[in-house]
Amino acid sequence: MPTLSGPHNTSSFKKGLWWKVLTSIVILAALGFSIGKCSVDQNMSWYGHLNIPFYAPAPWLSKIMWAISYVLIGGSFGIIWHIRTVKRYPIIKKFAKGSMIIFGIHLLFNYLHPVFLLKLEMPVVALIDILILVGFILGLIKRFFRLDRIASFLLVPYFLWVIYNLAVNIAIVVIN
Repeated sequence: MPTLSGPHNTSSFKKGLWWKVLTSIVILAALGFSIGKCSVDQNMSWYGHLNIPFYAPAPWLSKIMWAISYVLIGGSFGIIWHIRTVKRYPIIKKFAKGSMIIFGIHLLFNYLHPVFLLKLEMPVVALIDILILVGFILGLIKRFFRLDRIASFLLVPYFLWVIYNLAVNIAIVVIN
């Protein structure tokens, strides 16, 4: 399947794109905020008693980075959602729909990680979860690249942030 990048400068592609991107960003940010509120803020005392690697992010930095990540992945998803609705070719629509389903499954692993790590105090399960999440993100980057390069590239900073969190999670499991 050829890569479909390049349609962003045509008015037919832009029609409806921006509200899908904005809607995706708002929904993902709201879900991320609610998960963070339930898991992170309620159980920071347990996390504070752990031996934390020196390179672990400060809580304020983590919140900023996750907010940026949700904006980027929301934008990425919005582009794919738009491709799903405007493209004429059934094979492209089917591929975009499959990518959207995989994205939804990936979000489950994304949202479960802080629950396992901070709320349920299960760092080993959180480590398994984040390893699965990394695999999903790599798969999404590859799938999205086939549909739209910008949508794919928007996932790269998120991927790097999750890799960084994976390194922190590994250290927590090893040193505790």
